[in-house]
Amino acid sequence: MNWQSAVFQKPQHNSILQNGFAAIDMHNHSEYSDTTTPIRTIAKKARKLGIGIALTDHNEVAGNIKLANQNPDLLVIPGLEITTKEMAHVLTYFYTHDEMCDFFQKHIKDSRGGNPNLATNVSVTDLLDITKNYNCVIAPAHPFAFPKRFSFISAMERGFVDKSVLKSLDAVEVICGANLRYMNKCALDWTEELNKAAIGGSDAHTLGSLGSVVTVTEGSTIEEVLNNIKNKKSNVIGTEAKLYQRAVPMAKIASCHLRYFKPTMKSQYEISVKMPLANTKKLLAKKLGPEKRALQRRGLVQGLSHLSEELEFRGYPKIKRPMLIHKFETFIRKK
Repeated sequence: MNWQSAVFQKPQHNSILQNGFAAIDMHNHSEYSDTTTPIRTIAKKARKLGIGIALTDHNEVAGNIKLANQNPDLLVIPGLEITTKEMAHVLTYFYTHDEMCDFFQKHIKDSRGGNPNLATNVSVTDLLDITKNYNCVIAPAHPFAFPKRFSFISAMERGFVDKSVLKSLDAVEVICGANLRYMNKCALDWTEELNKAAIGGSDAHTLGSLGSVVTVTEGSTIEEVLNNIKNKKSNVIGTEAKLYQRAVPMAKIASCHLRYFKPTMKSQYEISVKMPLANTKKLLAKKLGPEKRALQRRGLVQGLSHLSEELEFRGYPKIKRPMLIHKFETFIRKK
């Protein structure tokens, strides 16, 4: 098989399995974050389709742990979707559930705000520094997304995330089932430009969407699957939800966020107004601040000094006053 390809079509799960490959939905949600889908129904659907599941609830791991503990026959990839301080969504997968729990308890649990599904106090840079101490796979979710403020690319364009972090990424989500086709194609082009591994997931907030996008690779264990993804031995097959299929998940997401209306509004104000203003102020200070002006003055003085040496400039010549003015000044002094 030719790896690192993305196919925009409905995945034939049975055909994938019969050819000896594993199919895993690497991005989906449960009742433990911003939807109402029970863990037992997710397990039942995954078993029916014959797929593996990376249950990636927002800033939460309880659903993933429950799914793995109650269904030892399923391939459950430890993971979660972290909403960073900049509102970028980052998928983080671990090789063991114990390591995922340790990471969550130490770095995510207490960093959540009033709405646990929205931004944490962990920045993208902090996250990439922290995960250096863990055996994991890091991938931006829907890097080109709607609304735009939830995208990794938007955070970079607004100056919240430095481009230097890109080298620390392991993979990129190239097909997100909740995204639009042209946005996913932008993600695919970006992934090829960065030469990163490709993954995909349904981003399911309803049971019907589960498995609509899968990451295809070899292996039957967590370690084998994640190693193959890191080594760019993965393909993505799937298609985006139709417009008429988006109403129910959007309603579920909205109802979950309404429970945290006040902190949600506060979070949106901080990311949409406060952070852009602070960032603009920093940029202006950098371009027009006293240090910049002093640097420009020093440069001007040095330039003029160098020019005067080149021209052998010794000062302006003395200009004699007209005789009439000289006699008038002498007369005034005498009087």
